[in-house]
Amino acid sequence: MTVKITDIDQKRNKAMDAWMDEAKRSVVRVGGGRGFIVRAHDNMRCERRFVVTAAHCLPHLPPAHPAREAEESVYPRLLGRLGKRATVWADCRFVDPIADIAVLGQPDDQVFTEEAEPYDELVGSAEPLAISDMKARDLYDLNSWDRVWALSLNGEWIEYQARHIGGSTLAVRAPFVGGMSGSPILDDQGCAIAAVSTEQMNPRLTQALPGWLLAGQKRRRMTPAEKQRRKEWLARQPHLGLGETTSEGPGPNEF
Repeated sequence: MTVKITDIDQKRNKAMDAWMDEAKRSVVRVGGGRGFIVRAHDNMRCERRFVVTAAHCLPHLPPAHPAREAEESVYPRLLGRLGKRATVWADCRFVDPIADIAVLGQPDDQVFTEEAEPYDELVGSAEPLAISDMKARDLYDLNSWDRVWALSLNGEWIEYQARHIGGSTLAVRAPFVGGMSGSPILDDQGCAIAAVSTEQMNPRLTQALPGWLLAGQKRRRMTPAEKQRRKEWLARQPHLGLGETTSEGPGPNEF
């Protein structure tokens, strides 16, 4: 039987090729595994970029103490581009070893002056991935699977089947292998919905990531009063080099 490829199919394939190329640049090396770049916005509407990865990709866990020294949560030479040596330092901003998820950020530039800039260069080299979620399926509907995508060790996006039946994990039919840990699992729109952890159960990002990171994905429009306060604050911070921009940036992601 011959399968006819319609114009709609061709346009859809071209669109997928475009986001696949862009998404691949957002995947980075994290130790012996991987991670991917995401963005968040703070209360002053400034964009910050982070790397999401699997917790087991970290060399060790930082001390469980909020008053720890800066050096205790920083990992030397942990990050790098895919296929390259890991030379970039990173600070652990969040880790949940039970869910197997971690968030890495820039080392404190007041303490690690020379190490902070390479981090900014790495995470600024690609467009961050948007975070989304998958529609839940009926637990007893065993024939309902959605297609997702993960990056193979060869650097190709491979299609897999996945199910979300509630809870904090995503079940994926995939022969994930060592070295793929921490890679993003993407939906058809190129949004990250989970991180590779095991062959069967993988943490859903909207459930496993911290609230401050998820909230920072959504950007409401500032009121005129907020814009004025931000403009005045930026004027008092010339060392930031941000000028008087009031750019709203991208719209909110819907979870």
